[in-house]
Amino acid sequence: MIDYIHERCRSWGAQLRWVTSGQDGWPSRTMLARMIAEGLARSFCGAFRAALPGSLSPRCARDQQRHQNLKEAHREILFVHYVVVGQGKAKAHAIGIHIQTYYDPP
Repeated sequence: MIDYIHERCRSWGAQLRWVTSGQDGWPSRTMLARMIAEGLARSFCGAFRAALPGSLSPRCARDQQRHQNLKEAHREILFVHYVVVGQGKAKAHAIGIHIQTYYDPP
């Protein structure tokens, strides 16, 4: 059962990372194009996000809804572990736990 959940979370994280990274098939844009499309204030904040809400597969969209129904602390842990790219040390620091705790099996 744990392996099944882990694989579903990996799939959800990969799709969410793909959609939110700005590398989702949209062409790169100049700053002027961003200002026109997103407005002056938003054009200076972060990467370009997909405008289409249906970018996740139906299965991952259901997993995203389940993720939203979790407690805040659990949502943060799952997001950092499966969506954020980085080493375990940085992820443990982001979650606020010791590195040994991050790597200990449940």
